[in-house]
Amino acid sequence: MKKSNLVVILFLIAHIGVIFYIYPLKIMSSIGYGHWLPVLITVSFQLVFLFVYLKGLSYFPNQDLISIFSLERKLLARVLMFPFMIYLFNSLLVVTRAYAEIITIIFLQNTPIWAIDLLIIFIAGYIAIKGFNTILYTALAVFFLFIPIIFFAVVTSFQNAQLLNIFPITPENLTFIYNDQFLISFFAVSPFLFLGFIPSRIDYEPKKIMTAAICLSPVYLLSVYVPILTFGPHTASTFLLPFSTTMDTISIRWLVFDRITIFYMLSIVTFSLIFGALLIWMLSLIIHRLYLPSLRKDWTGILIGALAFACGLILQGFDEIDAVYKFDLPLRVYSLACIPVILLIFGLKKGRKRHEQDSI
Repeated sequence: MKKSNLVVILFLIAHIGVIFYIYPLKIMSSIGYGHWLPVLITVSFQLVFLFVYLKGLSYFPNQDLISIFSLERKLLARVLMFPFMIYLFNSLLVVTRAYAEIITIIFLQNTPIWAIDLLIIFIAGYIAIKGFNTILYTALAVFFLFIPIIFFAVVTSFQNAQLLNIFPITPENLTFIYNDQFLISFFAVSPFLFLGFIPSRIDYEPKKIMTAAICLSPVYLLSVYVPILTFGPHTASTFLLPFSTTMDTISIRWLVFDRITIFYMLSIVTFSLIFGALLIWMLSLIIHRLYLPSLRKDWTGILIGALAFACGLILQGFDEIDAVYKFDLPLRVYSLACIPVILLIFGLKKGRKRHEQDSI
């Protein structure tokens, strides 16, 4: 398979793993009904800034984000990438810790959370240290193993759906735009940032990435509306994992296994490992090339994993994880919106210089 297609698969997996975990609850917590509007805003935000990001990168063929920012001055690159680096680390921290909590709740009630967190970071770190090619081929294997399970889970989740639960459709106001929970939900669009770190030897087609992003739009909608159609908006918003709880209501007599939830959550956790590996890999690149060039990249990855594990021990439960999400809000805006815009400005500046040189 062409590596450009592998990049698309990685793009899909990284997003799906985050969407089904965090997105439904945050959207439901931000608005009482008319959930399609915040979903539409989220999807539109992703498409707009993903386009800006890809457009900016297109001005610098065979270069990644670090190289592009370093073209001006290395000090400028360090300044621009520092808040971005903090955001990536916080994302790694909350993803690994949150999924450790989820695994404890669903699979391993008697296992210490620190042991699960350590295992998640170890697996993600090992994949990251092996390099981007390993991440790509691991994503391919995971895609073919678990996407059929996700598809089956989504299709069967309509078993107990009640269409009347979709009403009322119109939101009563737009105050949700300022709601912390709605702003936290934008974490679900953040995986696209890895596109700025893809090695120059790997070509990918921006059109395919945009097509994949458009294909993800129904996933955002389904992750929110399937629990709402099953339980109603008020009841669904009280669940920690709305979609997973919906899976528990499914009863299929001909199915050999009693609970689809186990396989569904196993799929989502595996997807999150790929996203975690991406985060460690990106952090290793930034630190090695901008801050600690004398430190080998593999050792950088090990130190990042160790620091994430140590910080994860401080967090106690989902309330403190949620506090990290809220702390991250300015960094999230900077990383998802400002970085693509700055990149596009650099690209337009380069294009203008090239045009002036050609006209002389």
